[in-house]
Amino acid sequence: MVSKMIFKAVLIIGIGSVALACGEGMSLKNKTRGFFGMEETWSKVKLELYDIHGLWGGRAIYVFGDGKALVRIVTSGDSGFVEKRYLLNLDPAHVRDLIKIFIAKDFLTIKDSERPGIPDEVNPSITAVNSSGERFTVWRWGGEVKGRFEVLCNEFLKIEEKALKTEPVFEGPYGSGFLPTE
Repeated sequence: MVSKMIFKAVLIIGIGSVALACGEGMSLKNKTRGFFGMEETWSKVKLELYDIHGLWGGRAIYVFGDGKALVRIVTSGDSGFVEKRYLLNLDPAHVRDLIKIFIAKDFLTIKDSERPGIPDEVNPSITAVNSSGERFTVWRWGGEVKGRFEVLCNEFLKIEEKALKTEPVFEGPYGSGFLPTE
């Protein structure tokens, strides 16, 4: 009888420890971990922050699993929007760490904004593309960029900071239809 009680106590404590170790945004069934699959395939992953507003400009940051990154900064110029593009070669370990943050925050369980937007409000989006080409996007109104979504945005902004310390590879008119290829 005593051994059964000890076993139950150890089992309950063990399950509680697993739940505590998961932390905010993680559960025992992490959807994002399943979405990204085995770590060996992460070199084909793409992560994006898109935050370009039609009135204010902004940024778009693309991170590829092999370590390549493209940062686009869009600002208002005399004759419309202009952009600067920066290329970076990140350490693949940095990209793996970024993917692990997506998993830790269980990105696929973050919900889109539900309220109507305010006129001229920004609405950044984050997209993850797995090695099979499946896409998942979450967006928020500017006033709702907080919690797990904000943590991920801040990771992209760190990459932007690195890019701005380099010379742009392109300066010119904003290409609204531009899509990066690896």
